[in-house]
Amino acid sequence: MSKLFRLLLPIIVILLLLPGCGKIKPKIVVDLKPLVKSAEYKEGTENAVIFKAMEGEINRSISSLKIDDSAPKLYFLSYLIQDSYSYTTQYGIGAKTDQYEMNLRLVFADVRVGDYKYDNFVHPSERDFYDPEITKFENITSGLIVPYDNNEKALRHALWLLTDVNYKKAVIEYTKKKSKEKTEAKVKEDKDLEDFTQEEVKSLILEETEPSVDKEYWDSYINAGAQELKNYPFLLSASLIFTYDHNKRYFMDSEGRKIQFSGDRISIIVTVETKAEDGMNLSNGFVLHGFVKEDFPSADDFVKLIKEKCDLLQKMQNAPIVDPYSGPVLIMAPAAGVFFHEVLGHRLESQRIRSVKEAETFKDMVGKKIINQYLNIFDDPTLKYFND
Repeated sequence: MSKLFRLLLPIIVILLLLPGCGKIKPKIVVDLKPLVKSAEYKEGTENAVIFKAMEGEINRSISSLKIDDSAPKLYFLSYLIQDSYSYTTQYGIGAKTDQYEMNLRLVFADVRVGDYKYDNFVHPSERDFYDPEITKFENITSGLIVPYDNNEKALRHALWLLTDVNYKKAVIEYTKKKSKEKTEAKVKEDKDLEDFTQEEVKSLILEETEPSVDKEYWDSYINAGAQELKNYPFLLSASLIFTYDHNKRYFMDSEGRKIQFSGDRISIIVTVETKAEDGMNLSNGFVLHGFVKEDFPSADDFVKLIKEKCDLLQKMQNAPIVDPYSGPVLIMAPAAGVFFHEVLGHRLESQRIRSVKEAETFKDMVGKKIINQYLNIFDDPTLKYFND
């Protein structure tokens, strides 16, 4: 049992998630109006070289790529090119331990054969990961590294290679899926569901931005926390990792969509570790995420957070072992979100609902209540901050 339970009970009452607990009333009143305010972005000009390369390979593949006349037709193809810049600095107890930066360009392809009604898609839980006909493609079917400069020929070569390999894999998956389903019974409801849907074609071209990170500021910020750790001699090790990521993404598919956008992301991960008298490993820490400096606590408040975690770790080190417990528990806010995501979010994924190897918990519950009515979920990817 984790030493954390020696000090505290694990912290959303699980029973709140059960529909039968309607008598429990929340004390906090919140505005349940859907969050609709979007983050602000600037329109831009598309990267001509990248989109020209993608368009050329999409047109070539859709019109002429096939093994033979008996093979299923390539009916949908999409590309995602991602340019990434990353800067990382890492500190231990009182000193810097590592620092590096990296530029990387990756290419991804989604290849579908057959038609919208029935194609090669197979849920991961139903795949045979030891099938040599499939595994021989695994090293190249996703995330191919390509030259970072905008060289159209180099890009088209990478796109061609990735498409060719994924197409061959898709044909094999389609054939195996057809063969397997001849020996498995499927209810009419499943047979009526399409594997892929056609949606309205929309494009969005936003401004390309370049990486911008204040290395001096963040090194000083993280170093302040590292110096504070010297005041806790009981620590065996500690790690403070700052990472700045800048990504530019370019997407295009055979239905005509074009998407271009850029964005920054900053994360700080702090971990402190020690041992209890009985030899149990103990750790504590926190993670901070944001987009700009203003999303993070001041340097002084950052140091205070580290103090709090170190003080709690020391209490954990000296705390008695808690007896086994079975019953309702409370989970603090950040963990509650993860818990809710794990027990509910994954089960709402359409692929899992259709997979015979998954629980299919909500398969027949479209339009039905599955949790207490005072719990609301909003899924809005345009939001940059909570409560925008």
